[in-house]
Amino acid sequence: MWGVLRHTFVSWEWPCGFVHKARSFLNPIVRIKGIYIASKRYPFPARSLSTSILAAASHDNTSGILDELTNYERSGIPATAGTVSSSHFDLGRMHRLLAALGNPHLGLKAVHVAGSKGKGSTVTLLAHILAAAGYRTGVYTSPHLMSLEERIAVAHPGAASSRPRPVLPDDLTFLLTRHADAIRSRGRAEGGALSHFEVVTALAFRYFADCSVDLAVVETGLGGITDATNVFQPASLQTAVITGLGMEHVEALGGSLQSIAAAKAGILRSGRPLVLGRQVYDEAEQVVVAEAEAKGCRPVLRAERVVSVQSDGLEIDLARSGQIIRERLKLALLPHPELDSPSADSRNVETRINRSTSCLGDTSSNGRIDGGSAVLNATVGLVGPHQHDNVAAAVAAARVLRSQGWVLPDEALVAGLREAHLAGRFQVVKLPGTDGPFVVLDGAHTAESATALATCLRTAFPGPGPGFGSAATTRIDPYTSAGSSCSASASAGTSGGDFGCSGGGAGIATGDHPVALILAMADDKDHRGVVMALRAMQPRVVVFTSVPIAGSYRRAAAPGTLAGHWQAAAILAAPSHRPFRCRELVQASLGSAFEKARQELRGVRAGMGLGPGQGSPGIILVTGSLHAVAQAHKISELQPLLLGA
Repeated sequence: MWGVLRHTFVSWEWPCGFVHKARSFLNPIVRIKGIYIASKRYPFPARSLSTSILAAASHDNTSGILDELTNYERSGIPATAGTVSSSHFDLGRMHRLLAALGNPHLGLKAVHVAGSKGKGSTVTLLAHILAAAGYRTGVYTSPHLMSLEERIAVAHPGAASSRPRPVLPDDLTFLLTRHADAIRSRGRAEGGALSHFEVVTALAFRYFADCSVDLAVVETGLGGITDATNVFQPASLQTAVITGLGMEHVEALGGSLQSIAAAKAGILRSGRPLVLGRQVYDEAEQVVVAEAEAKGCRPVLRAERVVSVQSDGLEIDLARSGQIIRERLKLALLPHPELDSPSADSRNVETRINRSTSCLGDTSSNGRIDGGSAVLNATVGLVGPHQHDNVAAAVAAARVLRSQGWVLPDEALVAGLREAHLAGRFQVVKLPGTDGPFVVLDGAHTAESATALATCLRTAFPGPGPGFGSAATTRIDPYTSAGSSCSASASAGTSGGDFGCSGGGAGIATGDHPVALILAMADDKDHRGVVMALRAMQPRVVVFTSVPIAGSYRRAAAPGTLAGHWQAAAILAAPSHRPFRCRELVQASLGSAFEKARQELRGVRAGMGLGPGQGSPGIILVTGSLHAVAQAHKISELQPLLLGA
């Protein structure tokens, strides 16, 4: 069962710099008489464990520890659970669990990120900036896409890749094994109230402490004030970041925009900085700012006032795996009195102008001072106007950090943005062949995010041309406002002609790029708002299906429910929104929905009189939930194309 026992004494060097000796099995490393258990990559020495722990050392058993816990992601969030008056999410319970694990959070320096939208992207962008600067960076996010290990990641300086990498399955197994007794003991003491998210969060902090990370970038799960991640002391919190706020998890967070904002503002700490992302709703911003003033937070920075982000166009590279589309940005680091001081990032202009830019790619304007601002050229794989706000928030947070003494040169900002990638955020690949459709995966599940998705799709695919789908790289002009014209031309050295698109801003014309929409959602989302936003794309086909939410169909919206909302949205549409023909289908699984969408696209192209290699190959769009994106990642035809993600 454990493999062949090797009787030699071997030495392992952990990624975090520890050297460990242990008698080993091939996998995992276990010494039967001792009893020692350790992972090949785990950063601390093996320790003697009880026989009961050895009995729990198998992966199945340690996974069972988590399965024993309350999983609100699977069962649904109770009403008002994320508010200060709730008994469902108890920070006292979380602190007692952390104490049982050695209080690992007390030694961590952290950036804490909350928000209704964009917080995962902001965490990813900032973590990659820190990693590019050479810091050992811990990253905690949720939910995961494919496996639980994705939630806990560490960037190790000197590794083959500077990107944060998820904890290895064997390491997570060992982590659970090592602390199984403490977790079960706390579970009994708490009367079975300990939750899956609380335990995973505590284990993440324990792992970061064991790895001696320089800084942890932590995303809240739900809300903020009672969230299990909200345990950092003021001295540990380097800065709080609150991204855009909106009407999400409304019932769980008190029922109003103001209560949602109050819950998110619960991550603020007395005297510590706040970076506030762009806010659509003034009333939400007012609640957060009032809380920041009450706690004496300083500085309080609006991200868009310290970092200006402008698009310089999109690039499509069909040879790139994981994400074929990227966006060029111009970043202006705007002067600010609490950032541009002798101890802050703009120590002097000469240093910024003369700093080496060897890692930046196109650096023609990096370091240029434009109206008192340093201007940087950057390229990102998280594309779209909505991502500009997340880039601004991440870079603003980085500026706060380097005002505190963290060494984050402009080169690290650009390199980190270039490396950052997050699956399921306008992720685009193309199936093989001239007629292989583009596939877009996006986890949009709110009306706002669905609107952003429609805008992104309209911008990335404005109109076909003679070389559409055959050019290796295409440079597309910057974003344009609704009603304006747009154009694109092939980059130098590639084949392909000029593209064109007509104005109007009402959606992608069905004759340009036929869209087959696949929609699957959770049952507690704003179905009507989402489908109304998605109808702006005027798909030729829409396929409704359902996917498991956190491993269960209990919270999955029925396909018929989604179809009903789609039809109601058509009836309720404003007179100015012209009707369009769209086939509406239902499929039992996302895999069958994908195959049906592809068949329908072939029929649409044939009906348009398009032969092989003519016109656009069309677009299959999978959206409505990150759980839908996760199911798309399991489609065998897509897996090779997504490997670079």
